[in-house]
Amino acid sequence: FNTGCTSRGICGKTFETAGLQDMSLWTNAELSHAVLEVGEENLPEALREEVREAIVSNTMSTLTNVNFDEDRIAEQIMTARRLHDRVRRMSTTIPELMDFPEDEVERLAVSRQVGINARRPNFVDEDCFGLRECALNGLTGTVAYLSHVEHNRKHDLSIEVCSKEERDQVFADVYSVYSGLRNFSEPLDYYLGLAMKTGSTNVKVMELLDRSHNLMFGTMGPISVSSVPQEGKALLLSGHDVRDVEHVCRTIKERELPISVYTHGELLPAHAYPNIQAHGTLKGHYGRAWQKQTIDFKKFPGAIVMTTNCLMPPRKSYRDRMFTAGHTGFEDVEHVDLFSEEGINSVLDKAMDSPGFTDATIQPWAETKPHLTGFGHNALLSHAETIVGAIKAGALTDIWVIGGCDGTEKSRNYYTDLAVMTPESSVILTLGCGKYRLRDLELGNLGESGIPRLLDMGQCNDSYSGVVVALKLAEALETDIHHLPLHFAISWFEQKATAVLLSLLSMGIQNIKIGPAMPAFLTPNLQAYLAENFNLQQVSLTDPSADLKEFISQP
Repeated sequence: FNTGCTSRGICGKTFETAGLQDMSLWTNAELSHAVLEVGEENLPEALREEVREAIVSNTMSTLTNVNFDEDRIAEQIMTARRLHDRVRRMSTTIPELMDFPEDEVERLAVSRQVGINARRPNFVDEDCFGLRECALNGLTGTVAYLSHVEHNRKHDLSIEVCSKEERDQVFADVYSVYSGLRNFSEPLDYYLGLAMKTGSTNVKVMELLDRSHNLMFGTMGPISVSSVPQEGKALLLSGHDVRDVEHVCRTIKERELPISVYTHGELLPAHAYPNIQAHGTLKGHYGRAWQKQTIDFKKFPGAIVMTTNCLMPPRKSYRDRMFTAGHTGFEDVEHVDLFSEEGINSVLDKAMDSPGFTDATIQPWAETKPHLTGFGHNALLSHAETIVGAIKAGALTDIWVIGGCDGTEKSRNYYTDLAVMTPESSVILTLGCGKYRLRDLELGNLGESGIPRLLDMGQCNDSYSGVVVALKLAEALETDIHHLPLHFAISWFEQKATAVLLSLLSMGIQNIKIGPAMPAFLTPNLQAYLAENFNLQQVSLTDPSADLKEFISQP
């Protein structure tokens, strides 16, 4: 079936880094199993929190385009191993872990014992193997979203972003799936159960993240964001961590520094939160989609901070102005804790020492159109009566969800072509970095409603907003979600997209098309199963008009 990366990661990671990532995931599974054996409720509170932090950190280091720093990954593995030993000593049945040598060559040899090529021969059935890898891929995406919830919670304990019961249940689910992945000889239904549990857990996590963002930063609302820089000192924040944007903007305001903050990539929706806008230091959005960063960052005349993915191996031309924060890392790039005085000072000092924007460096962006974003579920549902009325009157015939991950492949232009072909009586909900395939389209408004036909709902995790809108519209129309004129064309690239796909499947949502290629872990038999039970198909790269007709003809 499909083939993933075989010698070097498309994201730029080496074989050695990938080996450490395999060891990270294996260690997480063993640690999760140990916690379940002992019972998390029996762990001392401090140990319980250390384990949770290690599970999240280790998982995030394996996400595409996050951490390339092998020394940091190795240290995180050692931390998890020490925690496993502490948990193990609370039981008489949990064995010690295999050795993890300090020598890099020996370490790589050990990591190969737990990698995908070592796992595969244990499976007689390729379908079980593929579904097991699907669950693992999705789980890493779910924990990535959980890392944002935990980041929000850690840095503002005055706001209860989730109850103790909700948090306990999410971590219990994560431990359960991780532990279940240790088994290599179960029937297909077992691995299907792990995949579906990953999806349902991800729905809970996306709900918590949506709630935490709106509680901490104010309710997301529509906003037009300038993509033309302003003259003066500049600081660029890229990744996904909205909490980091708020903290940096507030700090600059409190210190009365002449620094303008710009977002990049999937941090565009940070502009849509009123509590962040209130600081007055967030001035616009800079650059294009993540895969263009090596070109765009070279031209940015200030400090650059990567908060999460997507980090590409930085060029020398801007490496001395770049910082990694949180879970991101790259050798020879300074890593900072933005919430420490030393860390934030390093970033702000670099911004002040850099030249900043001048008329000459602004000029290349002068004609760039603004971004319209912030159409989360609260904003859209405030127009629910208008939307429902338009559907009943036949003025709104179709709702398209076109978004997900972007990438370098030209085949991803399929999503642009499909959007252009959608009828004028339809609206498009877009999210994730896939929005950059659509942002330059002039689609106008839906009839006389004043509602834009292209609605940017936010980051990839704001897929939850799409689900909320769909459920509320179905309720208002006295039907179910399957009888809405709702069509999903999803682009995928990394683990969070897999988590979102499993979320949709766990909710029973059907008629989804994904692409540009099918995930490598989906065997022909699994693709046939998904087609038969969920009508999940690969997009038709050569003929998007055929997909359009099929979507519209679905009952």
